[in-house]
Amino acid sequence: MKLRDQKLIERFYYWSEIKLTKFERVLEILEKEEFFISQFTILGIIKENDNYLQELREKPENKSQLKLFK
Repeated sequence: MKLRDQKLIERFYYWSEIKLTKFERVLEILEKEEFFISQFTILGIIKENDNYLQELREKPENKSQLKLFK
């Protein structure tokens, strides 16, 4: 998995599961404020890396990895 894709999944998880942001707004944030790629590309990355998203949902205690920049 590309590092960009990993971070995108982590940020998607952060905005949707921790901050409880609506799906449409999460896509907008990722597209226009954080990753500067199309929503179509974002959805493809999420689909391709669904297993990593599930892993985050099962182990939410490791919140340090959810930061965009370290």
